[in-house]
Amino acid sequence: MSVFTGIYEEVYTSDHFRVTVTMYAHREHTRLLVTEISIATDGLQGSLRIPLKVNKGNDSDSVTLTSGQSDITTARLW
Repeated sequence: MSVFTGIYEEVYTSDHFRVTVTMYAHREHTRLLVTEISIATDGLQGSLRIPLKVNKGNDSDSVTLTSGQSDITTARLW
């Protein structure tokens, strides 16, 4: 974690892809912890499947998590 920026980052790499998980507190919504997942590939791997476990916490009226399809034609969310 960078104390200066307040950003925590984990990077996972292999021969064909790099996954970066970044977490930080939102500036305007002070009760929100943002988690970003970025995936970059060299395009040589073919199909890349990364299973994600979503811990949605307690039920909420303001947030609904659903499975869906990404707007990137080669990516899917499960």
